Amino acid sequence: MLKELQAGLERLDIQAEQALCTAYLRYIELLAKWNTAYNLTAVKEPEAMLKRHILDSLTVHSFVEGEHCLDIGTGAGLPGMILALAQPEKHWTLLDSNQKKIRFSQARCR
Repeated sequence: MLKELQAGLERLDIQAEQALCTAYLRYIELLAKWNTAYNLTAVKEPEAMLKRHILDSLTVHSFVEGEHCLDIGTGAGLPGMILALAQPEKHWTLLDSNQKKIRFSQARCR
């Protein structure tokens, strides 16, 4: 899955730094684990999560402007968590009304 991630990042013109790749793969691992109990996303397979969550979230990477960013309706942290990993210099706020999804995002941030 690492090679698919690196190739996808390259297509999006994002440097595939080892720490960033590790963080994205860890996110997928945690999402797949939590998803079995909390049904956070309809996407169940980690390979599909890579394409449909990580890489799809990053398609807007170059369009995000400003120092403060808000992801309203973040769900399981998409795209906010993924973009925050790619752009740690920005201040990110993720907002959702579903408490189980917020608990996942908070656990992911620790």
